[in-house]
Amino acid sequence: MTFHIRISEEADAEMAEAARWYETHRAGLAAQSLARSPSPLATTYWRVRRKRGHNVALTALARKLVVVAWHLLQNGEPYRYAPAPRTRQKLRELIPRDQRRRADPTPETLEQVYREAGLPELSPPSQAERRAAAVNRRARTRMTNSSPRA
Repeated sequence: MTFHIRISEEADAEMAEAARWYETHRAGLAAQSLARSPSPLATTYWRVRRKRGHNVALTALARKLVVVAWHLLQNGEPYRYAPAPRTRQKLRELIPRDQRRRADPTPETLEQVYREAGLPELSPPSQAERRAAAVNRRARTRMTNSSPRA
């Protein structure tokens, strides 16, 4: 049996503030890691960084990451831009070893990975999502072509 005893409203407020700080800090750490990855979301960091600086860009990326996660959970959709090989590996790890089928050739698209795992088909991207993806691709190409090579 578990008892929950409220110490004081002041202690509750302090705990809530500590929890908010912790979650914000974790989103910031995830954003730092994501900014160094080849993810389409990382383009947000580089685009904002060029105009506003590192700290503002990390904050924008952390917020975008939280918003994307919220929408995925709200709509029950998978992340459309996940890398297919890693997604396949993660889905296969969920199945006990003795129940796994022999691995077929590695699927090249996320749709093939979901079909292999018996998951529902991805819904087609909206017009706004296609437009944002095109902007991100152009920005990523422009940034990689303009950065000096070492």
